[in-house]
Amino acid sequence: MMGPSTPNDSPYHGYPTPGPQSLTGQGVMDQVFFISELEWKEIQAEKKQFDYIVVGTGPCGYAVVERLLQKDPNCNILVLERGGYFFPDHFQNLSPAYAATVGDNTEIFPWTLTEETADGEYIKYQHGMVPFFGGRSVWWSSWCPRPTAEEFVGWPSEVIQSANNHMDSAESLLNVKPVSSLRLHVGTGRDVGDMSPVYDVLQNHLTAWIVDNLWEVPALTRAEAAPLAVGIPELTGIDFKKFATTGPFINLVQEWKDSGREESLRIVNNCRVEQISQNEEEKELKTSRGELKVGKAKLVLATGSIPQATLIANSFPYVPNVGKHLSAHFISAIVARISVKDLGYGQLHDFELGAVYVAGIDGDYSKQFHIQLSAFHDKDPSAHARYTYEYAIDVLATASKAQLKDSEDHVVFVLACLGEIDVDNEQNGLSPNLAEVDITANKLLNLTTSETDRHLWDVMEESAFELVEKIISKGGHVEYWKGTPDNGMWSEERPPKSQIRVSGTVHETCTLIIGKQNDGKSSVGYDYQPHGVENIYVTGGGLWPKSGSWNPTLTMVALAQDLADRLANERQVEVDHEEGQQQ
Repeated sequence: MMGPSTPNDSPYHGYPTPGPQSLTGQGVMDQVFFISELEWKEIQAEKKQFDYIVVGTGPCGYAVVERLLQKDPNCNILVLERGGYFFPDHFQNLSPAYAATVGDNTEIFPWTLTEETADGEYIKYQHGMVPFFGGRSVWWSSWCPRPTAEEFVGWPSEVIQSANNHMDSAESLLNVKPVSSLRLHVGTGRDVGDMSPVYDVLQNHLTAWIVDNLWEVPALTRAEAAPLAVGIPELTGIDFKKFATTGPFINLVQEWKDSGREESLRIVNNCRVEQISQNEEEKELKTSRGELKVGKAKLVLATGSIPQATLIANSFPYVPNVGKHLSAHFISAIVARISVKDLGYGQLHDFELGAVYVAGIDGDYSKQFHIQLSAFHDKDPSAHARYTYEYAIDVLATASKAQLKDSEDHVVFVLACLGEIDVDNEQNGLSPNLAEVDITANKLLNLTTSETDRHLWDVMEESAFELVEKIISKGGHVEYWKGTPDNGMWSEERPPKSQIRVSGTVHETCTLIIGKQNDGKSSVGYDYQPHGVENIYVTGGGLWPKSGSWNPTLTMVALAQDLADRLANERQVEVDHEEGQQQ
């Protein structure tokens, strides 16, 4: 008969008492990877000092932390995340049931919409923030196009150079690959020979044909196989998983623990930063878990564009132009189908996908849009549903079961079209909401379309229709889906605007524009510090002078790495100076 466990300092193993009879997932993660309540109290009591405090665990926060540890391995970093641990990975890497978690169920809206926005004809709201460890990276579609020189129109040359200097390293960090290079297979056999590739004939023919015939639609400027951020094979063990920051962040923590430098990276969850106060030379963070002195640490804000602007406006009301500008991407969603025979691609496998990024402009590069084109050929939709969920670029912009059901001999095309909202529309922006008592949500958000936006929207949709009708179909027969995704019908007529225009905008930017002080528009300098504020640094989409139309994550990560490089260099100068004085 086995005897009781050896006594120890912890009342576990059933000796000397049964011990706690309940655990939480967050509690376990705190003990292993994150900061426990006891350690948090020690940090508040200033028993532990940090060189950097980073707010946010999305792609920008991860980029800053990873780069700092790479460039400055002797530093200590504290990361603050407003939410708890929810998903261990991107939702598409989990069971298909997790698709139900995307959307309003997992978004918060730390602002109040104006009546004008809520009652808008097409745009009615801005998509919210994701208040969990990993932020939006757990749900994002992973498109990572690199903007061209022309698409950077309206950006200061200094910022363009900083971004371009780090595009290669940003692509490396996010593991950006053209979808055509991913080795994905489906099939029922155990032998690879019994399986068929996913991105193959359809992908290659579709991409080449669009690139070669782009001139047929005047507003279209370039096209490429969809560039996608995927899980790093060395970490995942397979060739394709959607990228999210949760796994890489935890791997960073474990890496520094294994090296004996556990204190180099500490993460605290469920810690919402509410305000930054300053008494004489010392800054202090007011958080949902109590006050935290910043000390000598450099504070980096790597959260969403609107929460950043709200925090700066509430903490430093003298910073100019905060929230006075706001841009985002409006969306149209078009679904079409063309018979495999009419496409002329030859024999397709029973299940194939395709994804192409297509950029366009309205007149010039100051008004941009792009089309995220996804293609689906499926001879047996019910059998391949799991693969569609896992391997489609964007589950929210995919073909529905109803659309695939009677399309076995067709290719179904889903066109998610995104256009930039004019940053110079003075009606758009954030303003004080005096009726709101929650200081982190005390802003009114107004987002409307100008005549410039409405014209761009029309050009974008017409270009998308022409992409299908003139280029992809080669002038042949096209059918469009009319109705809701799950209840509609195929028709030779184009669907009306009311059915294809999406009411929620995405990729909000331009709330803390970067530029020269006293230029009348910017809030943040080229050193990433808000004008008139020291030792606080901003990164993310809020810095953008114009939103452009391209998916923002790659460019945001590039600028976040540029900020990290600057901070590491500054700290090295400070360390060298202190060592010189001691000698």
